[in-house]
Amino acid sequence: MVLEAATQVFEADNRGVQVIKSFTLHDVALQAALVVPEDDQGVEVLLTLQPVALNITSNYEHMYEFCITSVTSSNRQEPEDRFIEHSRGRVRIGLNSAGKSGCSRHTQSIIIQQA
Repeated sequence: MVLEAATQVFEADNRGVQVIKSFTLHDVALQAALVVPEDDQGVEVLLTLQPVALNITSNYEHMYEFCITSVTSSNRQEPEDRFIEHSRGRVRIGLNSAGKSGCSRHTQSIIIQQA
């Protein structure tokens, strides 16, 4: 979910000029499991993705902070909507150097770094 959102934001901002090489996840916290109810009401999932300070090195990279939250609609027993934060962290997009061929969208690497 986070990787697809970061890809879409990156592609919208860069209009396909650069090719994504990898994703690196930083400081990922998993707070709660996302329980999908079996009834027709379901659950709404919200993903926020905000840019953070850019890490400018020889390879230009973009970094975003993410938060995944669910909203359970109110009912007679719970008169207010309930928000639960499930995960948060940062995702950095690594780019191919100029002149190198890019990998396809489905063969990108994912690196998870622990703080």
